[in-house]
Amino acid sequence: MGRVSAEHDDYCLVAYQLAVCFQMKWQRTENVADLDDEIHWYRESVRNCLPNNPHTRQTLNLLGAALCIRAELNDSLSDVEEAIGHIIQAKDHCDRGDWGYLQSVTNLSCLYQTAGEKGFSLKEGDPVALAVETAELAVEVCPKDSSHLETSLYNLAQIQILAYEKSGSQQSLERSQQALESAIGRAKECVRATSPDNPHLPRNLVGLSNILQRSFKHNGSSSLIEEAVEAAERAVAPRKRDPNGLTALGNALVTRAVWGPSSVDFSKDLNDGIAHLDEAIRLKEERFARVPWGFYSNLGLALQARSELLGSEDDLDKAIAMLQKALESQTLHTTSMSLRHSNLARAFFAKYARRKECGYLDQAIEHGQRAVDGSPENDPNIALRRNNLGLCLKERFEVESYPEDFSCAIDQISKASESVGETNPALPGYLNNLAITFKNNFLITGKPEMLDKAIEYFAKAAALPGNGGPLAGGILMNLSSAFHMRARSKSNRPDDYEKAIEYGENAFHLASAPPSVRIRAADHAGILRASSDRTEQGRDRAARLLAAAVELLPLISPRTLARLDQQYRLRHFNAYGISADAAALALDASHPPRRAIELLETSRGVMLANILDCRSDISDLRDAYPELAEELERLRRLVDRIDDSLDSTVPTEDAQPGELSTKI
Repeated sequence: MGRVSAEHDDYCLVAYQLAVCFQMKWQRTENVADLDDEIHWYRESVRNCLPNNPHTRQTLNLLGAALCIRAELNDSLSDVEEAIGHIIQAKDHCDRGDWGYLQSVTNLSCLYQTAGEKGFSLKEGDPVALAVETAELAVEVCPKDSSHLETSLYNLAQIQILAYEKSGSQQSLERSQQALESAIGRAKECVRATSPDNPHLPRNLVGLSNILQRSFKHNGSSSLIEEAVEAAERAVAPRKRDPNGLTALGNALVTRAVWGPSSVDFSKDLNDGIAHLDEAIRLKEERFARVPWGFYSNLGLALQARSELLGSEDDLDKAIAMLQKALESQTLHTTSMSLRHSNLARAFFAKYARRKECGYLDQAIEHGQRAVDGSPENDPNIALRRNNLGLCLKERFEVESYPEDFSCAIDQISKASESVGETNPALPGYLNNLAITFKNNFLITGKPEMLDKAIEYFAKAAALPGNGGPLAGGILMNLSSAFHMRARSKSNRPDDYEKAIEYGENAFHLASAPPSVRIRAADHAGILRASSDRTEQGRDRAARLLAAAVELLPLISPRTLARLDQQYRLRHFNAYGISADAAALALDASHPPRRAIELLETSRGVMLANILDCRSDISDLRDAYPELAEELERLRRLVDRIDDSLDSTVPTEDAQPGELSTKI
């Protein structure tokens, strides 16, 4: 390039060729310096060039697209405004039926989408509305037999998801639902329009899976998460080393494990999902100069979910490490930093819940406050961040009894609930948390009006039309507990006890509730029923509720957990106490004594059953590979001896230092 001056006739062409080279390098390395060089040389290539030239219009579009990428990385309004100017200039010199017109309109929609995601204000108008308008125009002008139709449909589906998210925290909930349904329709239409041999098919399936996952979180329909998993599996099948496909599949499996129907396989979904997310990061690290912070966040949130469901503190520590890595990522734009602080606040709060060390709670409040402070009022996630901050402040009030923490907690959670409409799926959760704050204040201060407020908000949450989702079981259980609390207080009302039983039973029978909630609900309602209804029918009903709780115990302590974590989970849920109560109630209801013994043995045998489940028959292995079979038997004996010695100071004899970890 040094041989060609800026005034030379070939300068623009050489600059364009250099820009294309840096574009290809950026796509391979994702090094931001290469993106900066690409933008610089595209700018140079259009200097003193007229936009009525087709090649110049193409270059203006490429420059606009590169500026859009940099704006996403650096939160740069100036890059967005410059890119919009270049692409509008190219569009205005194209006929409506030209390929250049479609390209310009598509790029404009992506730019407006970026501006909407960042919360930018544009002189052209509302960026989200402009994004939808231009994306719909791209679909309209694209020939129906064109291979570009699926790309236009894909972009429109993604932008309608943005419209859904932006309206979800404001007043237009009907429009939000319409946008979500339209996005699903467009995404499915996009997949149908893509031929099986089209290289874009995996990308389009990933887009469909992501939209279905969002829709599932909106209304809790299990069919949606099943479709999301299926679409992601189809995307990964032909491209098993695609990080985006693995991420979509990992997120879908984790979502199904956390919020899907009660299933024995939920731990498998968690483990498989985390393995896919971990592999996606490894592939990104292998191929590119940087890993986008979202990959670390996805893995961190998945590890935290597994920790919450299965009780592994090691998973929680790994989750915090991943979320801190995401926070330290080189991309520092404000919008994503608020999200990263929010994720880390939740993880530190979970660590506090495990350890009860106030340092973790203070870190949770610090990151939660930074998440709220960094969120603009029109951010669709600000309500969630306020809710989470309120929960942390509530907890500190309960520990240290600072009145200002209680006031701030009520203020934050109230603002969260007031900023969403009645049909918003998040509202039941916010009202539930507000009720918990009042209930716990009652436990500290003894003020009966606080418990009345708690019951009022629990009842509102349970009665909302959006309460058919994943949180419904927990809300019903909390309402049952609050009625029971008031029934035992001086201000009790005649029907409080019966309502406590009714809502507890409803929570247990809700199939969408997690096993942990159903166990607690069955135990709670069963004990109350046994003490209040001494008829034959009442005693039988109580016994069956407790028996059902015992039968769910294996789900909370699967064999995939470490031995100490299995013990922690069983102790945390009072497994032995539940089985003892179930056996007593079985005898009280005149059930066969054998049934009482079975219930006692169920909780005692959870960990033993896990061990036996691991010890599959190896006769086929012995026939084919006798040496490997013998080695496996030796390692099994070694594991047994280590387990036996956990509570003993007697050393083992066979193992050399490090041998077990190396072999297994």
